Amino acid sequence: MKRITIIAIVTVILCTFITGCSHTPEAVKEYEEWYEALQINEHKEIEYMGFSHNDNTLSLSIDCNYENLSLFNDVIKRHNEFVKKNPDYFPENSKINILSGYGTPQVFIDCYNKPGDYFGEISGEGIEEDNEIKYMSGDVMEFKYAYDQCKNEFSIPVLILSAHYTGTINHDDFRFLEQFKNVEQVIIYFSELDYNMEVVTGAVYDYCPDAEVYELVKGRKLKKW
Repeated sequence: MKRITIIAIVTVILCTFITGCSHTPEAVKEYEEWYEALQINEHKEIEYMGFSHNDNTLSLSIDCNYENLSLFNDVIKRHNEFVKKNPDYFPENSKINILSGYGTPQVFIDCYNKPGDYFGEISGEGIEEDNEIKYMSGDVMEFKYAYDQCKNEFSIPVLILSAHYTGTINHDDFRFLEQFKNVEQVIIYFSELDYNMEVVTGAVYDYCPDAEVYELVKGRKLKKW
């Protein structure tokens, strides 16, 4: 009888362990292999917040704060590595969005492979479209604050900088661009900020000398500087 009881207990423990090892939320089950490759649940500092997909559009939200932005950056890198190894995994013409939009304090950074219907309306010039993350978009001051908390090395072709506050900006505010050594295009979209584009351009070129600088102007067109 004791032996049967012990076997039953061990069986329950094993079943619980096996079930507990399934880290994929129900909403992402269709893309489980991809989600597991991102290793989001391997770190308690970041957290899955939601996933939605409609036709060929996929959007993943992650809870992350400034101090742990490097972990979010790792997720982006793992996504790109997964795409390279599995080029046919996602549906044709997929629009993939990975968003850090929560956290305390909140850090809102939007990453995507190509412009979408409800995210990433700005597209770069001559950027090859595939399923790798090619765009990173965020507020210039959020990047600045994140840089003060945690240093990263981003490998993103297109960086889109917005500014959703009133005030002025100076050369030193762009010091965070040291993290974007391989960026090819920096797109400026300061809708509310009082700024001098020559100062902005000079700062971008100082930190990213090989990048092209564009400004989003009236009519949502890109002006090259």
